[in-house]
Amino acid sequence: VKLPTANVIHNESASDKLENKTPETDVENVDGVNNDESGSPVDRGDVEFGHQHDMGHDDSEEPDNFFFDMGYVTMLNATTIYFNCYVEKNTVDQAIRLLKDVNRHIATVEIEYPELVGKLRPKFIINSGGGSVVQGLRLFDRIKNNHFETATIVDGMAASMGIILAVSGAKKQATPNSVLMIHALTAGAQGKFRELMDYAKYWQQLQTKLANILKANTKANKDDIDEFMKGETYIMAEDALKMGLIDEIVHL
Repeated sequence: VKLPTANVIHNESASDKLENKTPETDVENVDGVNNDESGSPVDRGDVEFGHQHDMGHDDSEEPDNFFFDMGYVTMLNATTIYFNCYVEKNTVDQAIRLLKDVNRHIATVEIEYPELVGKLRPKFIINSGGGSVVQGLRLFDRIKNNHFETATIVDGMAASMGIILAVSGAKKQATPNSVLMIHALTAGAQGKFRELMDYAKYWQQLQTKLANILKANTKANKDDIDEFMKGETYIMAEDALKMGLIDEIVHL
């Protein structure tokens, strides 16, 4: 996969130069990310919103640019994160760490250059085929409620849980030939009848939550979203713009 070489912002300015400075990356633990969450059926990999894979990664030591068999999470510059991977605990942990680094960088720049307060914005570029629902919701919450308004940019594919990440941004963008895909979650379980009934109830709650997130964070017709989630619905960027799933088409 070839990384884009340019920033979304095209006009060279003082803020652009500051964005392209490489910050010192602090890989301190993010609150809660190292907690054992194995009690949830979703966290064991039983529920997906797309395709989930075991990266087989030992996250005891994680470099600043975190590469995986199925993709990677990295920083393109001091304010831009590229999430080019499936939605897994390891990838989400690293994305949250890098988002904290971006926040620290912007906060430092705003102290040094008061005239830039409010002018720098984190950018989160997404090329993802989906993955874990619970892990994706963790990252959705972090981006949605980030201290600095964050722009999300689909570059290639935002499928399944990837589209949930795509709509988490304050500004939702996509490159011209990107594709968005919406569908129902994928689930599976085995056990006693009563346990399976409990799982089914839980999965229905997750399905409703995902639909509500799309409805609340886009301008798309609510009935259309319900219809999209009944099958595998692929939407081209220009159609997503017309529907209100994204706000803008951009060139990287």
